[in-house]
Amino acid sequence: MKAQRERKVSSVKRVSRKARRMTPAVLLKDGKPAFVVLDIRDYREILDKLDDLEDIQFVDRLNKRPRKTRPFEEYLAEREAL
Repeated sequence: MKAQRERKVSSVKRVSRKARRMTPAVLLKDGKPAFVVLDIRDYREILDKLDDLEDIQFVDRLNKRPRKTRPFEEYLAEREAL
């Protein structure tokens, strides 16, 4: 019983090692690429990069808007008048 369980654990470890080396697999539907299977770490890395890209695009959009600025001294004078 114990030997059988150890073999099962050993085979799970082998599968895990193979999964780490897995390259993305493209699955076809009607002969056309439809799905991609990839390692979870690769997927998370893609999500992180996408999030970074979205942040950069947001900042770029903000920088393209005209800004309404005024000298700091003007702001202080207006604030003191209140």
